[in-house]
Amino acid sequence: MSRTGNAQSKTSGQCILIFGSNALGQPLPPHFQLKTNAKTQERIKIRLDVLEHIPKICSDYGNGRKEYSCTFGANEKGGMNTPEFKKYVENIRNIFPDCAGISGQRIMLKVDSRPGRSNKELLAWCRARGIIVYPGVPNTTAVSQEMDQSSGGLKTGFYVSLASLVESHLKTASASGQPQMGAADYGMLIFHGKEGTLELPNLFEQYFSIRKLKHFWETVGAVPLTQKCLLNPQKVRHEIAMNNDGAIGLSADPQAT
Repeated sequence: MSRTGNAQSKTSGQCILIFGSNALGQPLPPHFQLKTNAKTQERIKIRLDVLEHIPKICSDYGNGRKEYSCTFGANEKGGMNTPEFKKYVENIRNIFPDCAGISGQRIMLKVDSRPGRSNKELLAWCRARGIIVYPGVPNTTAVSQEMDQSSGGLKTGFYVSLASLVESHLKTASASGQPQMGAADYGMLIFHGKEGTLELPNLFEQYFSIRKLKHFWETVGAVPLTQKCLLNPQKVRHEIAMNNDGAIGLSADPQAT
């Protein structure tokens, strides 16, 4: 945003946020994937002010109620590639210390279909540690993936909060400089924060509560398992699927009759 009479400096930041929950609807600690110019892992650093408004998540994932810190990753493009996804899976595994590749102790990790989710070496590494990666169908996020339902509302709220925060920065910026937006603002925009008279809402609490998540599970037909999202003719095209014996495969599509 520009201010008449002042020189403009172009700055940009990039951050991918990953949200999740367990089967009870308890939200997992969010993961922040940041962009960095560091060429080695040893040189990657996170400023302390980035953590100022990012709280710990208090929950019980089966081993007692504890506080869990949000996690961070960083690479040159600020994206979730295979190495970064593996690190994220390791963080998830730390939440469930009893996870193991034996009956009764495995966990299923339902994720989207981004690159790396079908990497055979990664999948084998996960399976050996008791983690079964279950990627969704490509290009169906807006219809079939329940976590995306919560993310949609959060994105809308994020843009509203971002506009308010930018306006606040403009009012308080010095006459000789431009307001700076950066990674230190992520916590305020997601988890609530105050700046002068501006108070931002807690979007994480609003869109990733147990009640909200279970509502979206029902919306897409995941819990209870009704496959409701497949019954919307405006978003889903239906084709008849045939079994090997020549009969129509009704289990493949509830409307393929």
